[in-house]
Amino acid sequence: MLSAEADDDVIEAAHVMREDRVGSLPVVDAGRVIGIVTELDVLRQICRMDSACPRDIAEIVVSYP
Repeated sequence: MLSAEADDDVIEAAHVMREDRVGSLPVVDAGRVIGIVTELDVLRQICRMDSACPRDIAEIVVSYP
């Protein structure tokens, strides 16, 4: 089963998602599912890290529930 470990960063999960063409991954800790990382989580991280991301766009992406 494809998954991300609890201590993986979003970038590592994004690589797995891209390679395996999936939109989300379960996050596991000690074999137990504790969450999910999605394409929106990846986009939020990109906007937070990219100073070239327009502020109004970043505010929308980061504040979207």
